[in-house]
Amino acid sequence: MVMEKIISRAREAGVSDIHITAGERIRFRRLGRLEVTDYRADPACWREWWQGLLGEYETAVLAQSGAVEVSPQSGVRVSLFRTWGEVAGAIRLLARPEELPPDPDPALLEKVAGLTGGLVVIGGVTGSGKTTTLRRILQIINRMRPVHVITLEDPPEYRLVSDVACIHQRGIGSDVPDWETGLASALREDPDVLVIGELRTTETVSAALRAAQTGHLVLATVHAGSIETIIGRLVHLFPAHSRDDIRYRLAAVVQLLAVQELVPLVQSQVVLREWVQRNPALVTVVRDGKENQLPAYLQTMGAAAQNWEQSRQRVCMMLADRPADAALLRGWCR
Repeated sequence: MVMEKIISRAREAGVSDIHITAGERIRFRRLGRLEVTDYRADPACWREWWQGLLGEYETAVLAQSGAVEVSPQSGVRVSLFRTWGEVAGAIRLLARPEELPPDPDPALLEKVAGLTGGLVVIGGVTGSGKTTTLRRILQIINRMRPVHVITLEDPPEYRLVSDVACIHQRGIGSDVPDWETGLASALREDPDVLVIGELRTTETVSAALRAAQTGHLVLATVHAGSIETIIGRLVHLFPAHSRDDIRYRLAAVVQLLAVQELVPLVQSQVVLREWVQRNPALVTVVRDGKENQLPAYLQTMGAAAQNWEQSRQRVCMMLADRPADAALLRGWCR
């Protein structure tokens, strides 16, 4: 069976990921659980398909590092990696807008979309919906604001068509050679909003802070499991002698820190999200290195923050007409 048909059938079945190893049965991940299918990956067909996805740059990356990511079509991300000398793949099927349940924090996303400057960081583990959250924020901006948006992604996962906003999406490797070159270039291209796919190096964090300090709205993601981890991860990328300066710069521009988790229910999934907006307590925590105090602060910040338990309670109320899902979520703990 050709890969396009497998991807189509997987979408119809509500699958989030497809795992492929040449010669073995293909596996689907649905609602967080991995299932073995009746489809078998023919080695020749699989090799022909993945080789057709790669350009010169991606081929070089795979040869050098043993792994590469590509996005052959909007809403599909393919991660290829070598194992026992062969190439295996993990295909992420990103939900289309019409397939997604409503976000549990629409007012928060509206507020972020209305910001004119500063830094917003969305954290979470792989598969927690960070890209979807950024896309929803960008969709609001695109409908409402006449601004120039530049995204840097590795690779771009969704194609966004300009509406009220002017949007340019740039892929690492396909449009710019690396993150550092792309960020330096973007700041010369008159952006109002800069989207950075992931903050993972000192160069990307420095560029994000610089852009936010010069009046741009910067939206970014980071791999982190808690808000305090976001702060620590960004700061500790830098050598010890630079960290106080980074803390002061981060405190000066931070507008929102959020961490989210995708929780499987009976027949769907929901996002739970812990977040904190800019306020004097957050600025002090970031500046003075008191991240360990954040969990206590989140309970007392009122409308400026939401912790995991408050998020769970809110989403349970939204599921009042789905008692089985609500009961499952009430038993969730982190």
